[in-house]
Amino acid sequence: MTSSSLLTIATACGYAAALFLIPRILLQRRESAATLSWIFALLALPWVGLAAYWLFGQQRLKRYVRRKRIADKVIAETLSTTRDRRVRLTDELVERIDRDLVRVVSRVAGAPPVPGNSVRVFPDPDGAAGAMLEAIDRATESIHFEVYIFKNDEAGTTFRDRLAAAARRGVQVRLLVDSVGSFLTRYSFLQPIVDAGGEVATFLSVGKLRGAFAVNLRNHRKVTVVDGRIAFTGGLNVGNEYGGLRRRVVGPWRDTHMEVRGPSVARLQDVFAEDWHFATGKEVDEKASFPALEVAGSEFVHVLPSGPDSDWEAIHRAIFAAITRATEHVFVTTPYFVPDRAMLVALEVAALRGVDVRLLVPFRSDAPVVLAAGRFHYADLLRAGVRIFEYQGGMLHAKTVEVDKRWATIGSANLDLRSFRLNFELNLVAYGKDVATELHQTFLRDVDRSSEVSLPAVHQWSTSKRFAHATARLLEGIL
Repeated sequence: MTSSSLLTIATACGYAAALFLIPRILLQRRESAATLSWIFALLALPWVGLAAYWLFGQQRLKRYVRRKRIADKVIAETLSTTRDRRVRLTDELVERIDRDLVRVVSRVAGAPPVPGNSVRVFPDPDGAAGAMLEAIDRATESIHFEVYIFKNDEAGTTFRDRLAAAARRGVQVRLLVDSVGSFLTRYSFLQPIVDAGGEVATFLSVGKLRGAFAVNLRNHRKVTVVDGRIAFTGGLNVGNEYGGLRRRVVGPWRDTHMEVRGPSVARLQDVFAEDWHFATGKEVDEKASFPALEVAGSEFVHVLPSGPDSDWEAIHRAIFAAITRATEHVFVTTPYFVPDRAMLVALEVAALRGVDVRLLVPFRSDAPVVLAAGRFHYADLLRAGVRIFEYQGGMLHAKTVEVDKRWATIGSANLDLRSFRLNFELNLVAYGKDVATELHQTFLRDVDRSSEVSLPAVHQWSTSKRFAHATARLLEGIL
């Protein structure tokens, strides 16, 4: 058979596969432009289009969500013993927050906000890492640790050794890392945890069939639950730079993490239990993982998981609703700013209404293409009245939104399409002045270390710079 015949057969097979895939693409929930782009790519270069779709085209992932709702039982039992306090806290919530906003977030979260929690915010990543290690050292029953990146460096070694030491004490230790985020960390590095009696698993391993078709769908969550009673979540991965220990080209990293105590810890535990079961097929021990809890504070919180296993895009809708309901100010901090049209319009319209809208992003980034794509949108935002600040103190990695000193969210989700649609993410929403005020003050301190971007300065950008931004913007769907 001649080479031309082989080429003809290969081309025919490529077109056959492309035609088979097109109906699936048409039925997916994409913007029309994205749908047409995929179809044209498949028809113009079928094998290239098929490879690209295999890597970047998957947007949804079906998984059987068990949701035994053990968390609901724990929360109900906790609050039933403090009924009078719960009524008082509920009255306070109604007074200090927009009922419609609570209703929206409750619908997308699948549950109402939970009262009786304490939330300790760590604007200093070293402080967060220290508190997590201290909790690990004091664990007596279980440690559930879920993270996107677990690096083979000084910080990774410290966490690994502390987890292994806990396992040797008889604590049930389970570590879940994302197979792409932690791709460079060999399993042998984490073997001491297993040797000590703990368990280590990877989420959607690209080396296995199921993971191979979901390379673009990653678990970006950061959750640590100790003894079922204390939890940590936010933006912190495990690695030297996340604690500011290693000064890279972009400088020390600035991140935000938090510690949670109270009935909402059961919801964070539930998120881990679901992810662990999906990754391993194993159940967590209910008795050790879901102990009876007590009211720990006065914070109302929503634990808000989001991911490609749901059509809700819960975190996106919650932030969108908060911005559109703002009356005084919206302060957004994000390391990766690649918004969709809805989020851009929400920010612009809020500013046009007279709301003080401020966006804080890095001046230098570990992902320069993402930074360039975000800068493409500066001119429209600035014309609407949004103030934009670029952080000069290093690599800004915090992911927070604070509205009117009464609504705040901290978590793993960036203000980008990947976080809203492709990744498994987890944010915590806090209602009331305490957490929001702390984030408000942190934002202003960060602004003091930032440079404000003006519209005249954007207009003076060179043609080559604007061209780079426009080119990067074309990649928004996969950044």
